[in-house]
Amino acid sequence: MIVFCILTETARFLVEIEEVEEEDFRIDDWDESLQLDFLDSLIAGKQRYFCLKVSVSGHDGIELGTSYLGCCTQMTDKHDRTYGGYLRQLVAESISEVRDTIAAISLPIAC
Repeated sequence: MIVFCILTETARFLVEIEEVEEEDFRIDDWDESLQLDFLDSLIAGKQRYFCLKVSVSGHDGIELGTSYLGCCTQMTDKHDRTYGGYLRQLVAESISEVRDTIAAISLPIAC
């Protein structure tokens, strides 16, 4: 399930930033008081958790590069769209993967 999505279009690519449902969010190794505070915040709607996904695709819809950051938490009244500075890193990783994909596609096939 997508919670939040930003789609940015460039001349050659589409960059999609999504907050998607975190399927493996675990707090069992957290300190007990931190667990209780976090759960109270979730129940009160003051905090949320998600997985941050950045993907780059061509205008044809083919995904060429993707990067994830799981187990993210954020207060619901805060709108830090840099995600604590991690967004820039995820975009860079996705672009690097795109470059690797394009380079691999461009290689001549050996017979």
